[in-house]
Amino acid sequence: DLKFFDKNPKSYVTCYLLTIDGRDLSLDSLAMYYDRLGAQVQSTRDGLLLQTQIKGRENSSIGNNAYAFSAKDVNGNIVSLTKYRGQYVLLDFWASWCVPCRKGNPHLRYLYSKYKSDGIEFIGISSDDRTKTLKEWRSAIAADSITRWLNILSTDLGSKLDISKKYSVSYLPTQIIIDPSGVIIGRFSSDDYRDLDQKLETLFKGK
Repeated sequence: DLKFFDKNPKSYVTCYLLTIDGRDLSLDSLAMYYDRLGAQVQSTRDGLLLQTQIKGRENSSIGNNAYAFSAKDVNGNIVSLTKYRGQYVLLDFWASWCVPCRKGNPHLRYLYSKYKSDGIEFIGISSDDRTKTLKEWRSAIAADSITRWLNILSTDLGSKLDISKKYSVSYLPTQIIIDPSGVIIGRFSSDDYRDLDQKLETLFKGK
């Protein structure tokens, strides 16, 4: 795809593919390819979508303040990110229908057990709001034994707020680590968890 982008910088196809492949590119590379598209392609539906994705990446990249959301958890209680200021927070973007997410939940349970006492909270943010029923979401939480941490939907029913969009999440699973001051210090979009493991080990080494 990169070869195609370089040979066809103003192509509508390039623009469309960038909306899909953008998660695998650095923010600088994605912005460079967007700039090369030209005004005509940038004004198309995919061009505007790509612009939104880039802006979201800029706002949710490492070093920026994390978007402070509030949403109801699986039990109907309000979860506010600002409540956890002063400790680390790991946001896990997943879904009941996401096979890599479900396969990774046992490892997340291990990480939660290992580092919970060091001062980190996990918040699962599910895209199951895109389905007609929440039965699958609730069943997956119980089946995977992830009731030990907070679980919310990316979009509260009846709300226009989409937390996944605020964090520019286009791939599941994605984990984002927020430090005690509310700043994003880690972002991981992979199902092998090696980079996430290394980051957590570095954060809590010696504790």
